[in-house]
Amino acid sequence: MAWEGRQWRWLDVHHIDARKGGAKEIMKEQLGIERVVFFGDTDNDLSMFEMADESYAPENANDAIKAAATAVIGHHVEEGIARFLRERFRLESG
Repeated sequence: MAWEGRQWRWLDVHHIDARKGGAKEIMKEQLGIERVVFFGDTDNDLSMFEMADESYAPENANDAIKAAATAVIGHHVEEGIARFLRERFRLESG
């Protein structure tokens, strides 16, 4: 369970056995891919980061996520993930 904000206006409820990190090997097997890159910004992404080949946190991520990430990228309101992907894979912006 994740509590967000001072007034707890956001509530995430997850099954106790459900973790984002557990999906990595299934994705790799089903999609036939070798490496997985994850993006995340809150505590529920930590298990995913632990399993990642690479993990990236936007500037607005909490400190625990930024510390666990391969690198910190641009803020989400500045399209940090989209910019990262365009630069990393040399994609043209449309």
